[in-house]
Amino acid sequence: MDLCPCNWLTVASKLEVAAALQGNSLTAYVKVLFQEHETELERKG
Repeated sequence: MDLCPCNWLTVASKLEVAAALQGNSLTAYVKVLFQEHETELERKG
């Protein structure tokens, strides 16, 4: 799995569309994933 930020943004935008169709629970889940990913990048910093 490629962790390039540009790919993350593409995946996130697709998930945002899915979340809009299904409700906000998926959006909240994606935000948690992004927070964890950003924290991991900061640790590697």
